[in-house]
Amino acid sequence: MDLEKEKETLNDYEIEVIMLNSIIDSIDECINNSIFELIGEEKKQILFETNYNQNYFNVQLVDFFSESKNSITNMKENSLDFLERLLISPKLNNKIEYRQLQNSIKIMKNWYNSNTSLSVNFTDIEKEVTLKLSRQDIVRICGNMTKHSIQHLTYIQKQLKNLLIENDVNIEGVDVRLLMNAFYSKFNTDYLLRYSSNIAKMLNDIRWSLYYYLLPVYDKSFILDKKEPPKYSYIYPENINSEYSKSIFWELMNKISHRPVVPLFDILDSFKDVNY
Repeated sequence: MDLEKEKETLNDYEIEVIMLNSIIDSIDECINNSIFELIGEEKKQILFETNYNQNYFNVQLVDFFSESKNSITNMKENSLDFLERLLISPKLNNKIEYRQLQNSIKIMKNWYNSNTSLSVNFTDIEKEVTLKLSRQDIVRICGNMTKHSIQHLTYIQKQLKNLLIENDVNIEGVDVRLLMNAFYSKFNTDYLLRYSSNIAKMLNDIRWSLYYYLLPVYDKSFILDKKEPPKYSYIYPENINSEYSKSIFWELMNKISHRPVVPLFDILDSFKDVNY
């Protein structure tokens, strides 16, 4: 059976394994010690060593929130949507208190779906305007502008134009491409950098919550053969049947075999985006 055909026959347990493995991979791409340094005593902040690191963080962030029709679940959703739906009927571990995970998901989802306002100086139209827009728009526009050159951003140009019109900014006769640098500077270099510690904390809280959700599964599945040289293996849960899902379960358990790289941390109020 080829991989695509096999995916079509996956049960809910196998889907959960595959999706959680993918979500943890996505979080680990931007929450790690090669991207930023965690500094401070009791209260922390993250420090990017270079602009490239911050840009990579933001690109990974837009990928984490990327919403598309999932070939496995056949639903259009992002990572948070899936996690929220998972908690309605969890399969791998239905015997623990989910409040921590629920709270972590709720905080980040509320942040992502709510609005903020910032003043932007568009020198090309000699106007300083206050834009009210969702953090979803900020993440999507800035992440895609970081990934692609302007000539490949027709969709983002159209989205930015609509946002400006919604905010009563008169851009009649103005090439919206002239306004993109000012927007990017304000919302990527200023806003997303200013609140990067808060964004990292929210993602890290979810990562740790998933670790604690899956830890009992790991403890139950792990087998150590103490012969020389020692080897380990996993007992697959009863409903993990396909060879593909078994291989992903193995990957997932390997991730849970050690604690997340970045420890749980709190941040100063000044680094929190307090408008949500």
